[in-house]
Amino acid sequence: MIYASYLDIPPKLMSLTQIIFKVITYILLSLAFLGIFLLLTTYLRNQAINDCAKISKYTKQVIEDSATVEYPVNDFYTQCLKDKGIR
Repeated sequence: MIYASYLDIPPKLMSLTQIIFKVITYILLSLAFLGIFLLLTTYLRNQAINDCAKISKYTKQVIEDSATVEYPVNDFYTQCLKDKGIR
């Protein structure tokens, strides 16, 4: 819309409810994008920790319970986390 100042025709103004609705919509969209970003960041961090735990593990056989238990090797696990920027 072009405003012709020489005709003294004011531009169409939005009502207060339309302005409030748009502001609330933009705030909610911003919060949704922020929430998605934070969830994605947390997911990627957890995946990195899980990958480090899978890479650096040793298996121990528990004779009493006839079960196997897997432990991460602390040196490799810590170094892997440092390499991925977690610790």
